[in-house]
Amino acid sequence: MFITLQPDLVSPVLACTAASELSARIQRILSLQGQEISLGDQLSSRVEVLQHYLLDRPPATSIELQLCTGLSADNYRQLGHSLQDLRSEGVLLICLDSTPADWRDADYRSPHDGYWRELMDRWVDEHQWQRAIKLADKGGSQVVAMQSSISNASLSLMHAAFALGGLCQPQRLFGYRLDDRDRALAGLGWMR
Repeated sequence: MFITLQPDLVSPVLACTAASELSARIQRILSLQGQEISLGDQLSSRVEVLQHYLLDRPPATSIELQLCTGLSADNYRQLGHSLQDLRSEGVLLICLDSTPADWRDADYRSPHDGYWRELMDRWVDEHQWQRAIKLADKGGSQVVAMQSSISNASLSLMHAAFALGGLCQPQRLFGYRLDDRDRALAGLGWMR
């Protein structure tokens, strides 16, 4: 299953190449989270291309969850957390970000950039703090949630990936060239 971000969407789209029990389950999970989901039958072209490079043969059913921008950090994390059980069942979940055609070095941070590790260190600390406050506060006061909307596509996707990974630092960094046209793949990996 691929999770991508499409800035032009108003609500998430679940695209499946064939109807499956897994896609119906994902739709139920997301509706329980209060997400209004549209259904589609076509994967984005970048997912189709990446599938070609990553897999010897495509699976019988390919699924892409296309997220929209503008949700809060908590919304992206709740979404990632709600799909986390799929990992333990052996479903490969890939959060796929891409650089725009007109990107500049100054605007883009590689997954290998220390910025992301430092940012996720802060998120881990923040999550542990919130858990400690909830445990210590028997009175039931609410911990302040991150409710402001996020417009940065990479940051939005990183919140979802961070929650999918169990709200901890990734265990793997990877990168390799896909072809002779300077297309490359780099990323972070959370193991089961």
